[in-house]
Amino acid sequence: SAAVDDDDKDERGTGSGQAAQSAAVDDDDDDDETCGFCIFMKAGGCKAAFTDWSKCVDQEREKGGDFASDCREMTFALRECMLEHKEYYAPVLGEEEEYVADKKEAAKSS
Repeated sequence: SAAVDDDDKDERGTGSGQAAQSAAVDDDDDDDETCGFCIFMKAGGCKAAFTDWSKCVDQEREKGGDFASDCREMTFALRECMLEHKEYYAPVLGEEEEYVADKKEAAKSS
């Protein structure tokens, strides 16, 4: 693969222009995946739901949109899929449960 100058990188450190576009479009090529969380998520039963969610989030971030609301349906679909495969996704679901419990506890004490 060709080297990319530092000036030709976006905020995530990937090359801009056509190389980045083809990398973003070619999500089926998991050999180049460097995000440990992404590798984990795609290795379970929710690869398609995760990929759809991830693309939505990336597109909204590029547009400066509100991915929390604009990707809400995909977020719910991903979560439902993860609950269907909770044995595999237990580490992520456990983190979510801890976060929610901490928020509830903080709300009680304020």
